[in-house]
Amino acid sequence: MKKNIYIIIESAKRELDCRILLALKLLKKNYNVVIGHKGSLFHIIDKFQPGAIFFKSLGPRNSEIIKYLKTNNFKVVACDEELLASTSIDQIVDYRITKENFENIDLLFAVGDYDANAIKQKFNNKEKIKLVGNLRLDILRDPINKIYEKEVKYIKSKYGSYFLLGTQFGRINAQNKNNDFMIDSVFSLMSEGHKADSKIVKSYKEVFKYQRENMEKTIEFLIEFSKKIPEKKILIKPHPNEKIGFWKNLVEKQNFKNIKVLEEINISTNSLVLASDCVIACNSTLILETHFLNKRCINYLPVAENKLVEKDVLIKASKTIRNLDELIEQLKDINSFKNENDTNKLKHYVSNYGEDSLSSEIIANCIDNLEIKSFNSIYKKTENSKKILVQSIVIKIKSIIKKLLNFKSKSSEQQLLVKLHNRKIGNYMNVKNFNNRVSLISNIIGEKQIKTKELIPNVFKLMVR
Repeated sequence: MKKNIYIIIESAKRELDCRILLALKLLKKNYNVVIGHKGSLFHIIDKFQPGAIFFKSLGPRNSEIIKYLKTNNFKVVACDEELLASTSIDQIVDYRITKENFENIDLLFAVGDYDANAIKQKFNNKEKIKLVGNLRLDILRDPINKIYEKEVKYIKSKYGSYFLLGTQFGRINAQNKNNDFMIDSVFSLMSEGHKADSKIVKSYKEVFKYQRENMEKTIEFLIEFSKKIPEKKILIKPHPNEKIGFWKNLVEKQNFKNIKVLEEINISTNSLVLASDCVIACNSTLILETHFLNKRCINYLPVAENKLVEKDVLIKASKTIRNLDELIEQLKDINSFKNENDTNKLKHYVSNYGEDSLSSEIIANCIDNLEIKSFNSIYKKTENSKKILVQSIVIKIKSIIKKLLNFKSKSSEQQLLVKLHNRKIGNYMNVKNFNNRVSLISNIIGEKQIKTKELIPNVFKLMVR
């Protein structure tokens, strides 16, 4: 008999590797492990015996499913890594964690004191909150980050030596602006009931203004770089929420010879960082990931300091430059650049920073301490296995028919949802890629006897051979 754990993935590109690592830690503790995309897993969750279910976000859209799970004896746990790099933590907690969902969950995993203190203050509850560090940062540590070695070699052979510019202008260069139901995030918040003078709407207005000014300065930097450092190269990695076409058009119109836009969307950002000579970003969480990979990182903030928008954790994790000439001179003499690793600066934000303990191990131990019932199978009924198989076959047949008929959603809202799904999940969770990621990670950590089974598209069961 075994306990069951169901691990939800919202964005496979960001979360898949670290969720697989957590799954492997729980397999070692003799759990039945199911891991899958949120929507796909929820379609078949009623076929499974209860167990622990691992969420990321606890916003209002998850309220109904959380209530269903609690009613059916599941233990609900959650870890929202996005809180780490927020500017106004109190506002973000208000927006991303509802009181109802907090009351219904069993454990909430906080990254550090920064988010834990805000959550404790809002809900006046210490018992449910556990400090665990950041699950996504586990993957960036030695030796686990060796999973990127093959891809790093490919990148270096194709692009050579380069500086990586990671853009973070998704508010003003948003992919989803070309539809008939959305203008931008400010008006979306107002349509959800937030007033124009509310704190969260005002903060978003500040972000829009800040991003616009920084994007203008970033364009000026690229023009200056192409003239003053022609012997070196920049590879632009647009944020997934941005229109890549803008950057391609800029490079073409300016006729840049030493600046390129990355168009291979399936390449891991971590591999791009590891292959680079230095990462340049503006108030982006890419800086934190670069820091943990022990690569040079510059936080380029060439506008007036704005503490309402600028993220303190990113300033502490990088070299902050606010002047174009200083940035150009630093890039000319990049070998003089050395990272500072001050544990005291970042431990407030990441509780296990500078320690050997992995967040995945801490989380697995916390889950194992919950009172979770053991079962002989993950299925409520023996026939549920066959029902899920039939459901999987139907989904695949429908997908094939849609491709053959070149089917496209009629409404712009449906088209946007398809686009968002492709961006968040894409091919990352097809059988071949999923098995490859499991094999890579399990081999690195010494858990080599692992096999997988696709239950339905984007949902897998992990097992020990």
